[in-house]
Amino acid sequence: MRSIILYLFIVIFFCVSCDDQKANKSVPFPSYSPSLEKAPQIDQEIYQDKILGALVGSAIGDAMGAPVEMWNRYDIRNEHDWVSTIIPVTRTKSPEGTWLHNMPSGSTTDDTRWKYLYTQFLLSDVSHRDTILPREFAAYIAEAYDEVSDRLRSDDGKEINKTTDIISQLQWLQEWAQVARAYQKSTDSYNRALHRFYGGEMSCAGMLYAPMIGLACPGQPRRSYTQGYDNSIFDIGYARDLSALLSAMTSLAMTTSSTDSLLQLIIQVDPYGYEDSRLIGRLAHNIYRNTHRIVTQAESLSREELYADYILPSYWQTDTLAYAQVLYIYGELDKRLQDIPFHAGEIFMISLAALEYAQGDFMKAMQFITNYGRDNDTVAAVVGMIIGAQIGYSNLPQAERDQVTSVNLDVIGIDLQEMASDLTTWRYASQE
Repeated sequence: MRSIILYLFIVIFFCVSCDDQKANKSVPFPSYSPSLEKAPQIDQEIYQDKILGALVGSAIGDAMGAPVEMWNRYDIRNEHDWVSTIIPVTRTKSPEGTWLHNMPSGSTTDDTRWKYLYTQFLLSDVSHRDTILPREFAAYIAEAYDEVSDRLRSDDGKEINKTTDIISQLQWLQEWAQVARAYQKSTDSYNRALHRFYGGEMSCAGMLYAPMIGLACPGQPRRSYTQGYDNSIFDIGYARDLSALLSAMTSLAMTTSSTDSLLQLIIQVDPYGYEDSRLIGRLAHNIYRNTHRIVTQAESLSREELYADYILPSYWQTDTLAYAQVLYIYGELDKRLQDIPFHAGEIFMISLAALEYAQGDFMKAMQFITNYGRDNDTVAAVVGMIIGAQIGYSNLPQAERDQVTSVNLDVIGIDLQEMASDLTTWRYASQE
């Protein structure tokens, strides 16, 4: 009996040993974790200039688009010829737009308010330096809504303008707060709330704040992607992928001047496997291929091929052929528009076209976006943050940066310079 047991033990031992040897002969499969990325060493003064450039660059884009937000390009041409700089915001107020009627040049909309609100969230807890948790972000949004609600309840209603201002803030946050509160409650509640957020359309919600995560993780695009993706709790479908990619692009923009490197992230960074989607593949990659082809083709076409006999806008600074090339790109983008202007796919498409067309030229990108129309303040705010992070505050156009910084501080109450200073202190305090 003992000899039988000993025999079985020997057989099992050798079988296991053989299995181990076979396993060791297999070829390792490559893998990459965002946690392997090391934060680059950036001089604190340079970092602050770049983060201020990103915030002010985004606000310039917001301010340039605000007066003609949601217009089509033909109306913009008829009314303004060519928007070459910041102009007065002659429009009625709205919860997502400006909160006062007919505001001065340099005034901004919800795009800049979201940058401000997300900054306050980051600064609210030192633990955000390491990992930005979506549950904490949801709680912050719900609390922000509750604070405004408390102000309305305590308001005596005697100052009508004051009451109206509070209501505007409530209307701006109410859709977001419903999703945020449901996210805290349960998966079922969250799913129901998320899929009726702004009517259930694939809005650009995450794009309003996700690029801020790239500023918090400079030079770490993969980490910024995963953080941006996880915190885009208001996005549905591939909108999360797009928001996360813009976060990654903003992160890399802090450490590179190459537009091509930014665009290549769309191919290189895919930690959640969108490229593996059956039959569809990665829609972000498809958008990139299409916009790259459009811009490249426009630049290669001759005057004869484009029939470049257009009447130039009075503020156009280059030749007729260059204007015809822009109109060609516009025409190709027109063919791919979505049902709503603030669709995440459309915002992403126009953003990529602007980045590829401008190649780091800030005002060239802002004018391209603004004069195309649609949800141009959001697109310009996204691209303005990316290019602003690349070139820094010191290289932004002085007239526009001074105007936006001054008006946001004195009229709107948002201190962009203080935001940059506080975020710099917040980030570098973790390295002491």
